[in-house]
Amino acid sequence: MPSRCRDTRPAGIEVSSTRPPRTAKSALKTCSPGAWERSRYRSSPRGGIMTGSDIQAVLAKGASAVQMGTAFLKTAEAGTSAPYRAALEGTERKTRTTRAFSGRFARGVENRFMNEVDAAAVMPFPAQNKFTRDIRAASTAKGSPDFLSLWSGTGKGELWQGSASDLIARLFPA
Repeated sequence: MPSRCRDTRPAGIEVSSTRPPRTAKSALKTCSPGAWERSRYRSSPRGGIMTGSDIQAVLAKGASAVQMGTAFLKTAEAGTSAPYRAALEGTERKTRTTRAFSGRFARGVENRFMNEVDAAAVMPFPAQNKFTRDIRAASTAKGSPDFLSLWSGTGKGELWQGSASDLIARLFPA
């Protein structure tokens, strides 16, 4: 029987030995004592990890690595377009999961396309992804984030705007 830890607050974070936590920081803070330590899948938490102190917190709980994504979205090497970068401005980003762009669930910054596409009308991947390709390209060319897939996690705070190597050096100071 897998060991489980549930957060009873509305956000509902679950840590299970059958799969990694969806939001590592939140899960680590809310688990019953020992649940994280008993989990077989604690080697690489992900979700909401944005700073060096976030990394140290999960490593101190027994993780051997972390996965980060959102923190790198505005680095020089990220390849994010100008309207995508503009949508990522500020410390709070309203995100949710959607199938509207690709037909697969992914988390992104809410925009007009996400809000207006009827979920029942979404085609399966890869058909939906091909169907929305030209819409996304036109939105980028127009400089508008309204019809872009603005993939982003739940991490809060300002995003680094230098090189990825400088961000890594900042996350892991010598």
